Amino acid sequence: MERAMSCEQATAQALRESGHRLTPQRLMILSVIRHSELHVTASEIYGEVKT
Repeated sequence: MERAMSCEQATAQALRESGHRLTPQRLMILSVIRHSELHVTASEIYGEVKT
């Protein structure tokens, strides 16, 4: 039986399949989105990853 894929793994796989690399910057952005409880704007994401 196959194990269910986590949201993080599914996102990484989708990025790879669409030809994108998993750079440290992309992983940081995904982490901010994943850990936010509410909708975040691009400005808020930028503010989080810049610090």
